[in-house]
Amino acid sequence: MPGPEPDPEERGAERAVPAASATPAVHLALFLVQLAFASNAIVGKRAVSEQHVDPSALAFLRAAGGAVAFHAAALYVTHVAGRSKRKGKGEREGDRDRASTTALGTQDHLRFALFAILGVVINQAFFLHGLKRSTATSTALLAAAIPVFTAAIAAAFGVEKLRVRTVLGLALASVGVVTLTGVRDLSIGNLLVTINSLSYAAYLVGVRPLLRKHGTLRTVAWVFTWGALLLAPFGLLAALRDIPTWSTTATWLVLWCLAVPTVFAYLANAYALARASSGLVAAYIYLQPLLVTTSAYFLLHEALTTRVVLAGVAILVGLGVVATRSTRVTPDDERKVEVDSGK
Repeated sequence: MPGPEPDPEERGAERAVPAASATPAVHLALFLVQLAFASNAIVGKRAVSEQHVDPSALAFLRAAGGAVAFHAAALYVTHVAGRSKRKGKGEREGDRDRASTTALGTQDHLRFALFAILGVVINQAFFLHGLKRSTATSTALLAAAIPVFTAAIAAAFGVEKLRVRTVLGLALASVGVVTLTGVRDLSIGNLLVTINSLSYAAYLVGVRPLLRKHGTLRTVAWVFTWGALLLAPFGLLAALRDIPTWSTTATWLVLWCLAVPTVFAYLANAYALARASSGLVAAYIYLQPLLVTTSAYFLLHEALTTRVVLAGVAILVGLGVVATRSTRVTPDDERKVEVDSGK
């Protein structure tokens, strides 16, 4: 989805992103974020495969739980923290605060619903249905391609200049993706996760105008709200049907998926992104597939095949090529970039 042409004020504010010096607390937050996202593949796999939790039900519960948590966080930031900090802010920052509390119109909600389809419905449902039919290791490697897909989509729609590194990184990652999904012997699970990754990449590119207009927390809260509503016809019915039959283990696994990789990971990521350069955040992405692969080997007894190793190398090298490309962003975009597995 094409992004908007930046306004003159934003163009004038462009700068090369510096390598920011981060405190130990920021490094800890970035590590915990990747650990939380990595746990989603492991815990989610156990939930949908071993405990037979319906993937649609889990996707709906994650969206609904996230909506409640993010609306609460947005209200806290706007009405408590924001009120005390607004005194002494510049005119532009005050305008931003007011923009995050303005009334939402029909067009705003239509946009929220559209991006909920990309960022929540397809993202969550396809990921979990794919995870059930694939391995946690393959899922994590395919999710690592999200930043590559994001750069390619941004270049395709003119949001970012097309660079040689973007093309090379996309080519390498695509080789890894095709190796995992297969051609003749198609892996449906890996194909679903690939669609999930592409959908979330499109969401990251297209949602930026809403983030600037309404603020990050408010936007994500409404995207999750619409995601829960759109998933309800499938996920809510499945949840109401199955929850009474869940074991204690299944219940705890689902609660973990709601609390840790959904709510905690996003809030910790937001904390870190406000205090670290996007380059540092990108570097930490490499931890996620390594954490998942190691955990899957010991906890899920997933074997590492030659095919998976070669595909993983291609995807991670492609990610490295794209993550280290030279780019120029606005100060606002640097704070708002969400380097996420989409999970």
